[in-house]
Amino acid sequence: LELTTYDESILEPYLNKYNVMFFKDGISFETQKKFEIGFDVISQRITCPWWSFDGQLVGITGRYIGDSEEDNTLKWCPVIPHPKSQTLYGYTENYQHLQGCEELYIGESEKFVLQLDSMDINTGSALGGNSIHVPQIIHIINLQPQKIIFCMDEGLEEEIVLAQIKKVKSRLKFYDIEVGYIFDRENKIL
Repeated sequence: LELTTYDESILEPYLNKYNVMFFKDGISFETQKKFEIGFDVISQRITCPWWSFDGQLVGITGRYIGDSEEDNTLKWCPVIPHPKSQTLYGYTENYQHLQGCEELYIGESEKFVLQLDSMDINTGSALGGNSIHVPQIIHIINLQPQKIIFCMDEGLEEEIVLAQIKKVKSRLKFYDIEVGYIFDRENKIL
């Protein structure tokens, strides 16, 4: 799928509306500003813009602020759809820290990157799901990190995490990059 790019002016209705729910989840207001987190009044969702590898706005995902289980509503859904397999969340915002970093952390969701950033760890990126794709792998390798560490959400089977690592390792034949993972069986680390 090709990425469609958008003028950044489409973010204006959402911006400068920092979210207390994210703040309570350990995401500082400074981080929310850095990542241009906003709020969509119509859908009642926290908005997270996604950028292409070359810094163009390609989509927006939204995090529902209500009780998604009680309301029978998807917790995360696209406000402006885009193929997440063609980019990485946090890549553009953290690019200067990701290049040649000691440890590059890969998670599933936007919140993973935002929480790391709030802890002053600027070497996180997110897949937007639990599967890594070739364009993402290529851009990660081009960053030349010393280590790639997968930090997938709790509840994901270890075999799925190992399959993602295998995909990355298959492209690392000529690189000296270590790949590992944190498997948080009891949800105490992540």
